[in-house]
Order: sequence, then C-alpha cells, then structure tokens
Amino acid sequence: MAKYIKGQHLTDLQKEKLVFWTKGNAPTQKVNNLTYTIVLNNLKLLYLLSGKIIASASYFFESPITQKVTDSLKSFFDEGDILFFFDDDLESPTEHAEKKISKSPKGLSAYRDKKTVLSNAKKLETFGDKLLRRPPHSISNKMVELWIVDVSSTTINSIGASIAREIPNYAKQKEVKDKLISFARNRDKDFVWDYIKPILTSYGLTNSDFHKLIQRKLAQMYALATASVLGVDIDEKLDNNLINKNSKYDTTLFSICLNQLGILQLILQLDNDDLRQLKYSLEFAIFRDFYFKLIEDCEFQPEIVKGGIDAFSKIETLKQNGIGKKEFIDRFVGYSKLCNYPSRKFRQRLNEIKTNLENFNIVTAGIITNFVSFVQSKHVDTPNKDLVYENIAFKLKDYKRESIKIVCWYLVFIAIAIYFSLFAIPEDKLNQVLFYQVEWKHIKQIITGISVLIPMIRSFIKHDNVIKAFLFLLSKKEKALIEKKITIEQKKE
Repeated sequence: MAKYIKGQHLTDLQKEKLVFWTKGNAPTQKVNNLTYTIVLNNLKLLYLLSGKIIASASYFFESPITQKVTDSLKSFFDEGDILFFFDDDLESPTEHAEKKISKSPKGLSAYRDKKTVLSNAKKLETFGDKLLRRPPHSISNKMVELWIVDVSSTTINSIGASIAREIPNYAKQKEVKDKLISFARNRDKDFVWDYIKPILTSYGLTNSDFHKLIQRKLAQMYALATASVLGVDIDEKLDNNLINKNSKYDTTLFSICLNQLGILQLILQLDNDDLRQLKYSLEFAIFRDFYFKLIEDCEFQPEIVKGGIDAFSKIETLKQNGIGKKEFIDRFVGYSKLCNYPSRKFRQRLNEIKTNLENFNIVTAGIITNFVSFVQSKHVDTPNKDLVYENIAFKLKDYKRESIKIVCWYLVFIAIAIYFSLFAIPEDKLNQVLFYQVEWKHIKQIITGISVLIPMIRSFIKHDNVIKAFLFLLSKKEKALIEKKITIEQKKE
C-alpha cells in the first residue's frame, strides 16, 4: 500500500493567486516543439507573474523536459511556490502513477515502463507537504464536453470545420462527427491523443496536418478543462488573440514587453536566488501592478507614432472586447517612453488619456525605469562578480573598524569626564563615592563634569554615528541592514 502523503489542499490556497502551468505537459511540448530552454524560461516568467503555480503530477511522469526543469528550479518547488497536484481521493503520487498506468491507452509510451514511472512518483513524494491535493473531479469528462462542442462547430479552425474540409460529402461528414462524439462519450480510457488516433484512422482521417490540429486542440482542451475544474487562471490565452484580463499570465506577451525594455535576457539569466529577490522586490511589485492595470484597461487605445513627444498624439475608442497583441505592445512601448523621458508635455499627454491609470502617477513614480534599473543592478557579469563581492567584504570590514574606533573614542571621552568629575570631589568624600555611599550633590558634580565635555564629544563624533556604531556592533538586524545597503551600492557601481 502506498504511503499516505498529506500535502496541501486546494481550498487552503484560496487567497493565493493560483495559475495553472500548461507548458509542462508532454503533449503540449511535443505539438509545439518546445525545448528545455523554452519551457524553463516560460516557467521563470510565470513565477514572476503569479502568486503560486500549480502543475499536474502527470507532467513529471510523462515529460523528461519537465523533470529537468523541476531539477533546475528545485528551490521554487521546495518552497511551495510551484506545486504538483494529484487527486484528493488518492493516497499519494505513487497511487496516482499506478492509476495512470492502468487507465492509459497502450499507445502512450510514457507509462510502458512501470518501474520508471513509479520511481518518478517516489521523487515527487520527496516534496512532501509542498504537493497539492485537488478535488477528484474528472478532467477527462470536461475535455469530452469541449471536444463535442468543437466537433459540432463550423467556425474556422474548429475540428468540425476541418472534418468538412477532409470529407466533402455532407452525409459522410455527419456520420463521422456523430461517431467521434459517441466514442468520446463512451470512452473507457483517458481522453488523450494515443486513444483517439486509432479511431480517426479507422474513419479514414489520416492527413498529417489534420492529426496535428487534433493534437493541438487536445492540448488546449486539457489546459482549459483543468483550469475550469480547479477554478484557477491559466498561463496562456487560448480563446482568441484579443487582450483582456485573461492575458495577465500570458508569458509570451510578457516576454515581448520585457524584450522591448531590453531586459528579457537579463531576467532569464538570473539564478534562482536573484529571481526570487526580483519577484518580491518593491520595484517589480509596482511594475507588475502597472502591467496588470494596463491589460485590464482596454477602453481606449493611443495611436503610437515614432518620435518622443508625439507618442500619444491621437486617442481612439476601442471595442469593448479588447485590443490585439500588437496594439497592446505598441501601447506598452508608449507608456515606457513616458517613463523614460518625463517632461511636462508628457504629463499633459498622460492626463489626456482617460483610462483606469489616470490616477496612477506613472511619470513621477518612474515605474518602468526603476524596474529596469533594478534588474540591471542585479545582473553582474560573471568575470566581475568575485571582485564585487570582494569589495563588499572589504567595505563591511572597513565599516566595522570605523564603528569600533567611534565607540572607543566615545568611551575615552566619557572616562575623561568621569575622571575629572571625581577629581573635583574632596578626598574625604571620594571614598564614599567609590564605595557607593553617594550623596546627591556628588552625583550632580559627576553629571556636570560629563555635560561640560558633551559639546566636545559632539564636535568630534556625530551623535547619530555613535548610535549607529553601537547598533552595528551589537545588533544583528542593524548589521544586516548595513550589509544590504553596502551590497546595493556596490552592485550599482
């Protein structure tokens, strides 16, 4: 019997912004010719955009690329930022793997080697409570619903329209469509390509282009069905090419915008620690908020013209259903010009655009420029990286030495003040002071003696520097803050 893995439950993460990762799916990778690098970069960008990412445990069983990407970004999986899920009615990923082996069609090669599949399940179980349990609703049933709609459709690029092109005879078309709908409803295996392909071939649908269309459709149906069943967002926009709120997690769109800013490669080259720091930085949080607002705001479209100040020379009313990707990217570039070249005239142009962003002070906040500068400051070329950290260590040591010197001088002055105060006390009374038989007038003499030297101390050492020096030497928190400040300054240099 498989060991029970508790994991987290989907209902525990209701407050999180969950996004379903589609590019980890082996059929999606195959039909779109996705390489390891493409999938890795996609997941890095999705990590920045989302709250938490969820992915099917089946990805790990079926795709060597996904296994490799998981190893590369393992720290994100270990911390629960990316979670593999399995059905809530199963004991563990091992039972999930056994179930997949039993109900997968023979043509599905990923489950032929039972030993390898179970070994991958054991690897998944090492994530422990960073795995996710989902409600055991059937995703295949939802896919069947989408399949029936698409087979019955006559719109361009639908399965129904493609069948009509493959089979000119209307009666034969209807017969084939009815059979495809019937076998989908009465399926006894997972509704995947390896199950459907023999059925299509038996109906004479052997065209390779048609087969590719079906594979692409199935990959999209799986993504939409899973997101629908789990009630989460998705990392790509599959309904149409128009921009709307569903485009927020479209990594292709996001990568194009980052490339327009000249920082896409800089971000993709960051290691896991730097990528995590970027995600939780104030600069990126403000930029992401701006980016999301820009996506949501689809009521007006500025006509982008080359050349600085004319970037928003004309405003056109948009259709309520959104704008295209090209228009959105043009609009994004227009805003980035506003941020890069702030001027009174640009502020006037911004105020003319009656959008949801009208109260968002883009120019003065410098949203895009601050974000770009932050990314550039984090990207230190490898040949100079050791030198940078050597300089940081040297500056920290120098700061410590200076702090010790300030504290020592301060104590010396205090000692001198106390000495002269004691010297002013009559000898017959001094023993009383030293043995704590102190009268109030003696205490007043000591305080007066110290206060006489205060102006001298303040002129020699600034009072706030003394406090900082003491805190740096005695407080771990203050030391960490000073170290962070020195590190940021050094990286900028």
